[in-house]
Amino acid sequence: MPTNGKLTLRQRQNDAKIAVADWNWVNDREIAVAAPARSEWIYEFVYEARDPKVMGIGHAVTRDFVSFLEYAEKDDFGNPNPLAMTDSRARLGDERAPRNLDAVYSWGRSQGGRVQRDFVRYGFNQDESNRMVFDGMMPYATGSGGNMWMNFRFSQPTVSAQQHSRRFSHEPELPHTFAVMKDPITGETSGTLQACLATDTCPKLFNIESANEYWNKSSSLNHTDADGKDLRMEDLAGNVRHYFIASIQHNTVFDAAARSARACQQLVNPLYNGPVFRALSVALDEWVRFGIRPPDSVVPQAQNGTLVPPEAVRFPAIPAIAYEGWPNCRPCNSTRRP
Repeated sequence: MPTNGKLTLRQRQNDAKIAVADWNWVNDREIAVAAPARSEWIYEFVYEARDPKVMGIGHAVTRDFVSFLEYAEKDDFGNPNPLAMTDSRARLGDERAPRNLDAVYSWGRSQGGRVQRDFVRYGFNQDESNRMVFDGMMPYATGSGGNMWMNFRFSQPTVSAQQHSRRFSHEPELPHTFAVMKDPITGETSGTLQACLATDTCPKLFNIESANEYWNKSSSLNHTDADGKDLRMEDLAGNVRHYFIASIQHNTVFDAAARSARACQQLVNPLYNGPVFRALSVALDEWVRFGIRPPDSVVPQAQNGTLVPPEAVRFPAIPAIAYEGWPNCRPCNSTRRP
């Protein structure tokens, strides 16, 4: 049973931390706090950990499995690939090993979208025979960078930096853009596409964001520099498009209704994003397979006033609304900007 740890409490991120004395370990993975707990406040528990796990195997598994379906006739044990085109190649007299599939695509929301960006970032879209794995990707609701907290000791790849929790995970760190760029604050030169550009294995990408990612995930850094100036992203990364679904929340489902939620002051937004994904899926397929140019990126921009810094937001005074400004501005050594 662990014996170390310090528990603190505060209402807002920038408030002074209040030490909590009345807590105890329940087991190796759980602590207990004396009631009543302040469920809407921030509890922060710092402790000395041990035995970090090996991370990143999932990326390798995804790469190898998808590559097997695309290119192989059988696996290392002789089991046939159910998608193999051996008979067709023989009839056509093709001695090469063409792909079993015309194209392979991936889509993911939130953490699933960050998995895709992380997959490309670390060069996993190149298989062990130097071939492309995914032809097109459609990550949704990832925020700037869309990184996973994985390539670190004691990483926690399943968590996400949010308004009141996991705020110091490594999700929002560099690189922020798909294009390879130099960050003027840190001096680091990086980009999500850096590895695949070196091997010519970059997929076509539609990066899609909801309103939540601009408020809570600094998503503007996907298409602005560190000073908030617009970037010509299609010139810097021609295989990427950025699309913004305005006034939509992070997660929506078909046929939803406005309802109360425990963590929300107002009713949830039932606006559904499915039709947008359907239309963009067709556009992505046409771009990959037929070279048909997709719609240009559609995002808020500083030059036309649709993207402004937090202090310039003029939120209206509405009764029963407790708007207190941009929620995710944190005083730390981060390159995140509005």
